[in-house]
Amino acid sequence: MKFLIAVVIITFTAIVLIYFFQRKGPDYFKTRSEEKKLSIEIRKLRDENDKLKKEIYLLKNDPFYLEKYARDTFGLAASNEIIFKFDE
Repeated sequence: MKFLIAVVIITFTAIVLIYFFQRKGPDYFKTRSEEKKLSIEIRKLRDENDKLKKEIYLLKNDPFYLEKYARDTFGLAASNEIIFKFDE
């Protein structure tokens, strides 16, 4: 008798689990996939944020970096320099 009750309980549990995974399983795996994509995006944004923080620090505190940035970005030159531009 105890064996029969155990079989019924195990069967009922298996049916409930199968029913749950048929309805909710695909949603779960889709959600996990989305979570992984978002984690990767968060990591990329944090790296970019760190890079920008470093650049801000350098622009505020390193005059040589600031000069290089101004030259490269805006084409600026010192008062005693002449800029030559060549077409490629």
